[in-house]
Amino acid sequence: MSQSQPAPERQDSNRIYHVLSNKHAREILRQIATDSKTIQDLTAVCSASRVTIYRQLDRLQEAGLVSTQMSYDPDGHHRRTYRARHAEITIAVGHEGLTVDIDHRCQ
Repeated sequence: MSQSQPAPERQDSNRIYHVLSNKHAREILRQIATDSKTIQDLTAVCSASRVTIYRQLDRLQEAGLVSTQMSYDPDGHHRRTYRARHAEITIAVGHEGLTVDIDHRCQ
């Protein structure tokens, strides 16, 4: 007997809800909602370790909520910056379960 797979939209909704259920992920999103920040910036303002911040950024990227950009200074050093990709995320609970509505204005 085979199990049916959830619809792609439902998988995305579940993934986003799961990621956002973590307080550190939400804190990171608040910090990068309007300005790009580096890992160093985030460790200075978030109440989480560097390892936790990296882990949550990976999860946020996998869920499509964060974008990254690599920049190089004249000395050849590089830095990756992170920024939230969406203006607004709304989670609703209905008779069919959770739904996630993402406002894509920031992309």
